[in-house]
Amino acid sequence: MALAAHIYHDVNQALPPAGFGENSTAEGWGRKASWLVRIMPALELSAAADSSFFINSSFDMMNASWAAPARHWQAAAQLRAPVFNCPSSPLPTTRKYATNGPTQALGAPAEIEVQITDYASNGGCAFVGGTVGDWNPRAFWDYSGINCDNGVIPMILRDYPPPQFQGSIVGFQDITDGTSNTAMFGEQSDFHEGNPDNEKDSRASHVTGGLWSCSTGTSSSTISNHVVTYFAINYPGNSWWSQGGWWGNSATWINTAYRSAHPGGVQFVFCDGSVHFISETVDHKPDEFVDNNVLENLANRHDGFVVDQF
Repeated sequence: MALAAHIYHDVNQALPPAGFGENSTAEGWGRKASWLVRIMPALELSAAADSSFFINSSFDMMNASWAAPARHWQAAAQLRAPVFNCPSSPLPTTRKYATNGPTQALGAPAEIEVQITDYASNGGCAFVGGTVGDWNPRAFWDYSGINCDNGVIPMILRDYPPPQFQGSIVGFQDITDGTSNTAMFGEQSDFHEGNPDNEKDSRASHVTGGLWSCSTGTSSSTISNHVVTYFAINYPGNSWWSQGGWWGNSATWINTAYRSAHPGGVQFVFCDGSVHFISETVDHKPDEFVDNNVLENLANRHDGFVVDQF
């Protein structure tokens, strides 16, 4: 996946965006493709990518009369690519979702099963530099959680409260902290035990559309397959915006934590293509003002802080 992102950059002179905001089409509201769809051709999944229609289509499996048809439904129903899942994860790799009338009119059944990924893009961190005491000036709170675009695969939002951001297209030249010091994406491959009643699947991909959709791409609604760091690795708490699987697994939030079944930490892919195991005990103090928190530094492409040992 890291090599595929580099190939995408070679072709487009930028890393793939996490997604774009939904828009009104001639056939209903269309929710856009995730960053994972954009790197499929470089993963030798061109057949799936080529079967994905980006016009008058929705990448969510949204069973609603206002939604555009999911024209990629056949590709989504057939794709089972092991590259998108961690072999050590106990989580399911697929989930069934209902289709709407316009999608069924294209030949789709009433329900299809789509793949869910165990990896979420780094959209940045909510705090200034390496701190967890001050919010980044471009961070803001909305329905989707705390948004920011200081990462490397940001969301290009449809609606945003000025003077905040619409979103950035990021190239390697924009990663001024260095590609070897900045995370590109990380794991979400284990249950979130913050729910007192049962284990919970809080992956940013455990939503309608699975790995195919960025959801609404709208700060005032849900966003998927994308993380802005707020919570620590393997965060065990039950803050509502740290959890996924809402409303029958149709929605998640932008601040779900990176987590894994690997004892003690999570695998991250950095922007230089290297893979690093980051400990869950890495410096992260969400209730203190600290000048050099490692996790936040790794999530921010241009905070200017020297990253401590990790």
